[in-house]
Amino acid sequence: MAQPIHAPSNLPGSHEHHEESGSPAPAGSGLNLLKCSQAAADLKQSHLQNAPHDPLLTGVSSSTNPFRPQKVCSFLW
Repeated sequence: MAQPIHAPSNLPGSHEHHEESGSPAPAGSGLNLLKCSQAAADLKQSHLQNAPHDPLLTGVSSSTNPFRPQKVCSFLW
């Protein structure tokens, strides 16, 4: 049986009382129990929704990349 993990209450799929496991979150923790498979599904859905806006996946043009190596001015040489 999958072990439940703690998830912040603002994530989709979070519930005050998890119906499948039947166990509430520890009192005062501010966390809700969420099965690992549900957390993985939520993470995958979030990734797919945000992938078009992720510069690590879409790439960054060299003209706007702040991490590109700086060119040395050839006029000073």
